[in-house]
Parts: sequence; C-alpha cells; structure tokens
Amino acid sequence: MSWVDEVRTVRTDETQVTEAQLATARRALQREIDRTASGGRSRSRQPRSRRLGLSLGLGGVGVAGALAVVGIVAGSVFAPVPSPDAAAAEVFLQAQESVLEGIGAADVTLEPGQYLRVEQVTEQLHTDGTQNGAAAEKAGFLQRQVSVLYVPADRSDDWIVQADASEVVALYGDDAEAFTANVLSEGLSQDSLRSYPSGMDNGQPIDRYRNDYDTMPRDPDELLEWFSARAPGYAGFAITNALFQNLPPADVRAAMLGALARVPGYTLVSREGDIAVLQEASRSDGPEANPTLLTIDTSTGQIVRFTNPQQHPSSVVPADIPEQVISFTTSIVDEAPTPQ
Repeated sequence: MSWVDEVRTVRTDETQVTEAQLATARRALQREIDRTASGGRSRSRQPRSRRLGLSLGLGGVGVAGALAVVGIVAGSVFAPVPSPDAAAAEVFLQAQESVLEGIGAADVTLEPGQYLRVEQVTEQLHTDGTQNGAAAEKAGFLQRQVSVLYVPADRSDDWIVQADASEVVALYGDDAEAFTANVLSEGLSQDSLRSYPSGMDNGQPIDRYRNDYDTMPRDPDELLEWFSARAPGYAGFAITNALFQNLPPADVRAAMLGALARVPGYTLVSREGDIAVLQEASRSDGPEANPTLLTIDTSTGQIVRFTNPQQHPSSVVPADIPEQVISFTTSIVDEAPTPQ
C-alpha cells in the first residue's frame, strides 16, 4: 500500500466547536501575539493581525500564540473534517522526499561562520472593520514589513534579526488617509537590528521546538501522534507552526511533511511546476470561517508562503487583496550584520 493510499484511511474524532469558542480562542491568541510582539506592553492603538498563529515580523511569536488557542479549546468538540485528500497528500510526500534528498538551502550543512538567511515579507490588511471582525465600511490600508533572520552555523552562537521599518503600500477608500493616520498615530515601526544569544528571546527559543528535535519521532505516523497529544484537534496547525520558517533539521522536517500528508482537511488548490498551493480546512462554517492557503515548493520541501484570504470582502478593498500574506526566501550567506 502506498503512502497516498494510507492517508485515505486516516480519520479524526467527530467533534464540534461553537462560534463563541472560536471567537474566544482567537481573541486570546491575538492578545498573546500583541503582548509578545510589544515586549509585554499594551498595543491597543496598533492594528491587529487576524492570522491564527502568525504575526508581523520574526521571533517565534506565532507558535506561542497558536498554543494559546490549543490551551483554550482542548477538550472541546470539533466539527468533522474530511479525509485526507490524495492530491494534497501527494504534495506533502513529494516535499518530504525532496528534504530527504538534501535539496534546498535549508538543508545544506553550513560552514563555520556562515548563516542561514531567512527573509520574511509580511503584508497585512487593516480596515475600519478589522477590530470588529466586519467588512470595511469606508477605509483600509495595506502594511508591509521585511524581516530577516540570520541563523548561525553553530546555533549556540548569536542569532541576528534585522527588521526594516514597516511601510504603508496601499490605501483603500475615500477616508483611507485619515483612517491610516489615526491607526498609526504612534507611528510605523522603525529599522532594528538585534542579536539573540543562542537564539533565545526572553527565555524562549526563537525556533520554538528546537529543544524537542532530538526526541521527536522520525516516523511520520508517530510524529503525528506526538503533535496530536500536545495539540488535540490541532495537530496539523501545530505542525505548520513548527515548520513556519523551515528551521527544523532535515530529518525532522521531512517527518513533519509526511505527517501532514496524513492530516485530513488539506486540499490542492493549484499547482504550477514545483509550486503547489494547498488549502487548510476551516474549523467553522460560520462567518469566521477563513481557510488558510499554504504554498510549498516541492523541489525543496520548503514552505514559501502563508496566505490568509480576505475575511470580510467589501467594495472598499479589492477582493483579490488577502487579509495577510507571509512569504519566505531562504539562502546561505557568509556573514550577518552586526548590531551596534
């Protein structure tokens, strides 16, 4: 029996979650993202990201936020999700094989002094309906930020995060200028360059699961059970957060991709050559339903983009502008900038 055939047999418990529970989980998640991104300070004047588990900029904030959701809804009843889609499973399995073959910058053994350079470009839509989870009424804007993570060959050395100042790249609606000025009354973020000894940020590793890599199962089925025990009902979600910046070692990342091939709810949206777009099933059929798109380069086994489609379309913002897009480019460099 092939692995694609095997994933057809995977099932999950038939459970349900209410719209109120989902809304509560999302609010708790966003509070954690806002708190962590601001170093514990209030960010009430700043626009909020609505992507579950992911946020503007680098630093592992997304994973911590994702687990906040799991903590709230663990033990709740989830809506039934479909069986694994064979086409989607095939994408994950091809990506897994590419990792095992050692293709792609993320899996190359770095020489002393070299760095794995992970560039993250985040575009976030904000509208006058965002805070209320509603469609825009009169205005919106698109904010863009570029952050670069430099991971040293010896991961016990300093990790470097360079973040460019965020910028507003598009305005929508007749009241866009006034709305943008009000939301950003405290100003846009500024350029920053920081070092993180041993890749630790406030006592937590930037690479969220790195202390677990040695003990994580390398068998995809066993690894799926490992994540399911820690994030009941959200195993696929937790795995994609662990894969967020393509940082796990090759054998672990390959097992994670293999595990995703066994997770129900992913469907193949499109494919052009090695680039495949998968949709992750929503946990709700109500107004909060908002399936996330995951773009994978099957030739390298790397995640290259997360897309959160526009959640509340209206005539103010063009329908093809997503709520959030996070794109990654990975390369190897011989040096990293030095913080002053």
